[in-house]
Amino acid sequence: MTSSDRLNSRRKLYAQLAIVLVVIAFALLKPRIEPWLDQNFPAPADDGRPALELGNTGAAGGRVPPVVPTLEHREEHEPTAVVVPDVAARNSQSLDVDAVEGASPEVSVPDRRTGASGSRESGDEPPPGQLKLIGRNVFRSTAGLVYRPGSREGHRLKHILKHARDDLQKPIHGVFEGDRDAILRWIDVAWMRASKGGKLVRKRQQNDRTAWTVNMQERIGYTGGQRGKSGRKSECRYLRLVLEDDGETVVTAYPVSSF
Repeated sequence: MTSSDRLNSRRKLYAQLAIVLVVIAFALLKPRIEPWLDQNFPAPADDGRPALELGNTGAAGGRVPPVVPTLEHREEHEPTAVVVPDVAARNSQSLDVDAVEGASPEVSVPDRRTGASGSRESGDEPPPGQLKLIGRNVFRSTAGLVYRPGSREGHRLKHILKHARDDLQKPIHGVFEGDRDAILRWIDVAWMRASKGGKLVRKRQQNDRTAWTVNMQERIGYTGGQRGKSGRKSECRYLRLVLEDDGETVVTAYPVSSF
């Protein structure tokens, strides 16, 4: 064997020994190397991005969950929605005296046409005929008239609304042609005109009550009852409003054909 062959053999031996030493060293150092690799080269996230992009790294090298923005941070870009209570159900209510029996004071009764609550606290004057509950089953209108329990029907409002339909059992019965809202509106307008006086108003004292007859200058109903059945139903353009001696409590109201 020549000297060159012996040199090549030694090189191959040294190379094999080096490989064996590297394998042995790796096996011995593997428990220490793997944590170091996991710390400095974390596995990719599910979406392919490095896990470090999804959060911060703590002092101990562990991954910290991303910080959730506080409410103050969100308000700069995502204003918190203000939930407005639904008012559709209240606007569709009709006046039912029995339904509000025992209700708390200062509860407004909404108007079916406009949905107004009748409250003056908003600064806008409500239209005539709006009612506000001021006591136990006691209502005050926009014009200041008061409707209380009373009469055979149990409440003055129920008594007045009997004039919303004809009654053939009575000799003469004034009948409003409007619905509840129109009737209450006409009564308020009549009282405001009566308060001003003038040629369109007549006043008559009836013991402890006052009867006002007001020319409404428009058709508000007709003369019904037995007289209306027997002949032509005459047009009513006047409203008679009867108040208690306190000047604000309504006893009754109905359409008539003249003063």
